[in-house]
Amino acid sequence: MGWTMTLDNDQRSIVQRILGKYLNGQALDQAVELWRYQYSKKPLQELNYFVFEIANSSELRSSRKQIVHDLQKSLQHGLEHDVQKDLNPEQTHQSTQAFESKVISPTIDVAFNQVEVVNVAHHSAFDALFQQLLQSLKGQSELMVVLQEHLQDSQITAQYQHAFIHYVQTGESLVEQFYLKDVLRQVINTLYTVMCDYFGPMKSDRYMAQAVAQIDQQYPAVMIKQYL
Repeated sequence: MGWTMTLDNDQRSIVQRILGKYLNGQALDQAVELWRYQYSKKPLQELNYFVFEIANSSELRSSRKQIVHDLQKSLQHGLEHDVQKDLNPEQTHQSTQAFESKVISPTIDVAFNQVEVVNVAHHSAFDALFQQLLQSLKGQSELMVVLQEHLQDSQITAQYQHAFIHYVQTGESLVEQFYLKDVLRQVINTLYTVMCDYFGPMKSDRYMAQAVAQIDQQYPAVMIKQYL
């Protein structure tokens, strides 16, 4: 049994019971089916994305973190219980460590001959710009929720939204396929709109100008302003 959200009656019941605290009727049924068909075989870390999809009403947005916490705690407990029935104590400890260290590995399929990609030598410039902008947002309340909402409202496809959220959450490098000119423009614009939510346009313009000036100085060949 892998350390994923594998489908069985017990786990489906767990999901239905937890979500029943927040949803009912058709909304609850649809959420359980979404979990069953799209998320039941994915790592538990992707529950963030699942909850982001189902808790999209103004009443539920503030409860997203709690829903994720409840689901993760209950499903992980069920997984550990199943494995412990079949493993000795040392094997159980090793399996639990393997599960806890597992991270999301986003898969992005792109037809390179149909999109305009950025020179590989310039990737570090965009990484540096993202880090500059994210640093200005560090410590802001509900940042991940706000960022996810703005990404969802953008024209960025879901696979790139998930890849960028994973990058922000883990600090791991973005996969090479992410560096498409249109995607980069949209992500930079999204970060700017998030900054405007917290700081207003004037302060956000200042933060953006400072970040761009620094990147221009470090990576003059990139001409980062063309992406604004």
